[in-house]
Amino acid sequence: RYRRILRDPAISVPRLGVINLHSGLLPDYRGVMATFWAMLHGAGEVGTTLHRIVDSGIDTGPIIHIERLAVKPAESYLGNVLRLYPKACDNLAGVVRRLGSGKAPASRPQPAGGAYYSTPVAADVDAFLARGLRLFDGSESRFLTG
Repeated sequence: RYRRILRDPAISVPRLGVINLHSGLLPDYRGVMATFWAMLHGAGEVGTTLHRIVDSGIDTGPIIHIERLAVKPAESYLGNVLRLYPKACDNLAGVVRRLGSGKAPASRPQPAGGAYYSTPVAADVDAFLARGLRLFDGSESRFLTG
């Protein structure tokens, strides 16, 4: 949720590198609001990608881990996003522990392809809603109470 692009001077500082938890499946959904775009496109799954940031490219670094979940179209966009984070945070913590013990996590180059998505405009939101999808509905509070 940082919404800034790290540049080479900052990327070169951490001795063990920079890891990003991207809330989308890479390389298919680079950029912002990947779950929104996946739902709008009728994708059957959403997910998170842990990847290295090695340059100022957006969500382009080598992949450490991908976690996939089935889209639940009856749930809101926010509900689908919030379902991603418990497992994603566990995965990130595991990578941090591995780095802390002096072991670099395995990674692989991203496959070719994919697309970059920016913040949706009004027409995108209208199309989302026209598909019978919802942005939020209030039931998402269940994720906050455990």
